[in-house]
Amino acid sequence: ILPSLPPVGILIEGETGTGKSLVSRALAVECGATLVSVSCTSLLSSLVGETERQVKDLFRRAKASAPAVLLLEDVHAIAPT
Repeated sequence: ILPSLPPVGILIEGETGTGKSLVSRALAVECGATLVSVSCTSLLSSLVGETERQVKDLFRRAKASAPAVLLLEDVHAIAPT
């Protein structure tokens, strides 16, 4: 039997108004983690490659402040279905 590894992340998705942000904030408080919250609409840029650079910087910032909860609000703005 292989040893199980602890999870390094979770993804919470669902309809608007179902409490995803509330759960994320509560999780950060209960775990003593830093909450890194961003509205994805603020990441959008008309310059080529700028949105991607901002997303990379966001993940670098979250990694640097680990343990962290990364809350991406309105992710559908940069990744429509």
